[in-house]
Amino acid sequence: MIIALTKVDLYYDTLATTMDAYSPLSKASEFSIKLNELQSFVGKANLRLELVPVCSWLENFKWNQDVAVSQVDHTKRDDLIKSLLEKIKSYC
Repeated sequence: MIIALTKVDLYYDTLATTMDAYSPLSKASEFSIKLNELQSFVGKANLRLELVPVCSWLENFKWNQDVAVSQVDHTKRDDLIKSLLEKIKSYC
């Protein structure tokens, strides 16, 4: 199972922390707890979990008075998309 962490352009500076929160190796988030439950139910040999950061649309996000600024350029965005496609290809 590929878990795509989307819109990483908005939190690229804290990507490592975010990836940790979504990692099945982490016990710190509700998401990681649910992933571990899923793997226990299906069996780790039958379900490989991988996180892949990606973004496709570089755009600031505005919420009320706050703005999350896009931190990724077009080249980095293209590299992230290529990495996702390569990961998908590896499953085929």
